[in-house]
Amino acid sequence: MTTETAEQLHRLLGSALVSARPVRGGYTPASRWVVKLSDGSTAFVKQAVHESVVARLRREHETYSQLSGPWLPEVLAFEDGAEPTLVLEDLSQCYWPPPWRPGQVEMVQAALAGVATHPVPPGLGRALATDVAEGGWPEVERDPRPFLGLGLCSGRWLEHALPRLLDAADPRGVRGIQLRQLAVALPWAAGALGLEPPDGV
Repeated sequence: MTTETAEQLHRLLGSALVSARPVRGGYTPASRWVVKLSDGSTAFVKQAVHESVVARLRREHETYSQLSGPWLPEVLAFEDGAEPTLVLEDLSQCYWPPPWRPGQVEMVQAALAGVATHPVPPGLGRALATDVAEGGWPEVERDPRPFLGLGLCSGRWLEHALPRLLDAADPRGVRGIQLRQLAVALPWAAGALGLEPPDGV
């Protein structure tokens, strides 16, 4: 993280930066950190350091500003500019399955129900107008090796479950206008469809 970004965060959050841990992964070439501040708090920071991410990060902030619910991280700060910066509540210390603990699948179900009943933010695109229908389970169907390499399930389980997962994930089956979370954990998806739990989880 640059000195300029550290000073920006101090200004936005009102507390000096103590440390910044880079976060790998994600779906876009943005810079990401979990930062610790002098007041003891932490935050998750995303910065659009590549031109291709600028509009996406602005849209992400706009979407967050139109949503509310216990399933949503708190927006701590946003600053636009050549390299927009979005600061969110740090969820890195939460428990992230697998393995799944008793009651967690039901918590996911409750969160998804809350998302589905939330008013759709103005200007949010329809799933069918994106490439979402080509990713996810259709992508696994085309080449299951990367997914199976995660160790979440066996090839036998996937062969049995994939037709149901493909059908459930098809956005063409969604009727009307409804807010949806399109990335759902495999154990919940399996349970909701009446499938046996994945044998690798």
